[in-house]
Amino acid sequence: LALAHRAAQPFSRLFPSSGLLVRARHWCLELDHPAYHCLYVALAEQEQATLITADQRLLRKLAQPRRGLPTAIDLACLTG
Repeated sequence: LALAHRAAQPFSRLFPSSGLLVRARHWCLELDHPAYHCLYVALAEQEQATLITADQRLLRKLAQPRRGLPTAIDLACLTG
C-alpha cells in the first residue's frame, strides 16, 4: 500500500483510459501510430494541454496541421 501511494505522488491527476479510447482510435487511424501513444494524444487534446514526448516519429506527425491535434514538444528541448 505504501509503494502504491508513493508511485502515485508524481501525478497530480490520473485519467482512466476508457474515456479516451474513441479519440485515441481516431488518432491511431489519422496518424498511423500505435494506440499506446495515441492515448496520450487524446488526453492532451481533451485537456487542451501540450504533449511532451521523446518519440521523434510522433513529433513529426503531430507537426502536421490537423483539427484537434494538440501542440507537442520534444522532451530533449526540456532536458537540455
